[in-house]
Amino acid sequence: MNNNEIHVVTREIGTSKWRFTYWNGDLCKENIYETQELVGSDRIVYGYIRYYHTGIYYSPSLKGTTADVSARATNVHNPWNELKSSRRFVLL
Repeated sequence: MNNNEIHVVTREIGTSKWRFTYWNGDLCKENIYETQELVGSDRIVYGYIRYYHTGIYYSPSLKGTTADVSARATNVHNPWNELKSSRRFVLL
């Protein structure tokens, strides 16, 4: 959380051309200034940690509510495979 804003964090293995992350069906904006590279012992970048703004700010009234988060990404290289993932979270 940044200033109590709840963020979605994804770990991407490989390199995506397009990526979309959703919080309860609403598209989240990527925070491009916080992207972190995943680097192997050979010093080659093999993926990224990406952060997304939800526009939702934590308050005690959110305790016990659920959030459906989903993400999908399309590979930058042919055959442009698409990967998807989703998960439901309960806010504490």
